[in-house]
Amino acid sequence: MEIEGRKYTLVVTSANDFDTLSLECTLDNELIIEAELVSYKEKQAKIHFHKSGLSLKVVEAFINEVNKELIHGGQKNS
Repeated sequence: MEIEGRKYTLVVTSANDFDTLSLECTLDNELIIEAELVSYKEKQAKIHFHKSGLSLKVVEAFINEVNKELIHGGQKNS
């Protein structure tokens, strides 16, 4: 995602257990914010900030991406 002229990278990390996947947001390979995807079924995530002083636009955009992941990412294609 690009915000205020900076390109942020979003990656869903795989884990051993479905409920412990995470969505990571990095800037220049530095982890800045992460969502622990607790439950796709209940649409729950825990947000962890790894860098302080993030603009509200970045936080809002990340939350929107987490919401999209919780809605669409848990669906399996046949």
